[in-house]
Amino acid sequence: MMGDGFGGVMQHKVLIVDDNKSYLHVLKTFLEDKGYVVHQAESAMYAASLVHLNKGKYSLALVDYHMPDIMGDDAVRILQKKDPNLQIIAISADNSIEAEEANVGAGAYAFIDRNRGMKAVLSFVESYCKRYQERLKIFSREETTLSDSEKYIASFGMIGASPHLVEVCRLIDAFAPTNDCVLIRGENGTGKELVARAVHKKSKVANGPFVPINCSAINPGTFESELFGSVKGAYTSSIEDKVGFFRLANGGTLFMDEIGDLSIDLQAKLLRAIQEKEVTPVGAARPLKVNVRIIAATNVDLEKAVQNGKFREDLFYRLDCYQINLKPLRERIEDIAPLVISIAEKWCIENQVPKKLFLASTIEALKKYSWPGNVRALQNSIKRALNQAKNSEYVEISHLDEVIRNTTHSSDEQSLLENKGNIEVSYKREKTKMYVDTILENNGSATRAAKALGIPKSTFHDQLKSLGINLKELVKS
Repeated sequence: MMGDGFGGVMQHKVLIVDDNKSYLHVLKTFLEDKGYVVHQAESAMYAASLVHLNKGKYSLALVDYHMPDIMGDDAVRILQKKDPNLQIIAISADNSIEAEEANVGAGAYAFIDRNRGMKAVLSFVESYCKRYQERLKIFSREETTLSDSEKYIASFGMIGASPHLVEVCRLIDAFAPTNDCVLIRGENGTGKELVARAVHKKSKVANGPFVPINCSAINPGTFESELFGSVKGAYTSSIEDKVGFFRLANGGTLFMDEIGDLSIDLQAKLLRAIQEKEVTPVGAARPLKVNVRIIAATNVDLEKAVQNGKFREDLFYRLDCYQINLKPLRERIEDIAPLVISIAEKWCIENQVPKKLFLASTIEALKKYSWPGNVRALQNSIKRALNQAKNSEYVEISHLDEVIRNTTHSSDEQSLLENKGNIEVSYKREKTKMYVDTILENNGSATRAAKALGIPKSTFHDQLKSLGINLKELVKS
């Protein structure tokens, strides 16, 4: 049986509701042999009393469609009234579309044609018991003890649990106490500014200002004055002195994101400012001394930019005194669960809604996605999922973006295809054993064996033929 998530073993409790005593006995024995705890009821009314007494304890209920006291779809409604969260699967030898629609319409989770045999029933039981267990496996900070890695990462103002992020924090610890430049590299949305802030907070100038700028977002025509400042009258619209980012960051850290987007002309002036520790405001006659620690970040291949003449080699080596490379989220999936919890908690507080809990299956689906936008994309996706789940206590896979759901399904389908041969062999072996055992238990009587299996005699003989079972030879042996 499955683990319960706490190091123990969970025994799933299954309720079977069927008036066919022979089939009830065969199915009960079959499931018990697989490790399930099975309760049985031969009527819908007795089943309702069992559900009432065991509310919330049944992982699953298998309900026959044809019973003497009530039809299966009405039985489904009655049981759901007793326990709205009970997973119910309708099971019948009547495989008509009408029967399936009636049961699913009444609230059954699925409909099984019992003619498909015990292996098919077991497949459904395993799947829905796993789903029941996943509802018990919820991710919330109150129920999860932070690992040493998470605590260490959190001390740097970041969220995660991956070995990669632990190594990043170690580099921050090593580089922060110096006054040298740090170059942070990584795709968009990987958290480069968070790393820069962590370096600043661990540095000697932690009490000074942290000034972040995005080099690609500033007008190239005014960038020099934005960076170094300007004096009144330096240009037509200059009606007062402008301090500039370098002087705003004096005594602290200047974080220059997207450094690869700087023009060659500005790169030369930036290089001089870093080397000489002084800036000359636009229109000023003399340079001004500054004490600024530079942290730069980029998603551009600067070595290639140097080769192509788009980035100064001397500036690159000046900035690249210490380097921190951030991996994309798809390469550090251990960070996804802690990030999801944090994003969800903040969103629920900001929107004044009850806390939402994520099923383990939902977290696994998020881990399978490639996240081209990294943490930023994850954040937006989780906010959409939380909004979709506003009327639910849990965030399930169905609440996620379609592109993420499709990725999960594709992955599962690929896994199924890879194991298809083994599944088919196992299925046939299990089914053959079930038919042989049933025949022998009924002293070779095809009529009684078919009845025990709950299928028509004609179907029973068709199945024997497909499985290669010779009834006469079997009885003789």
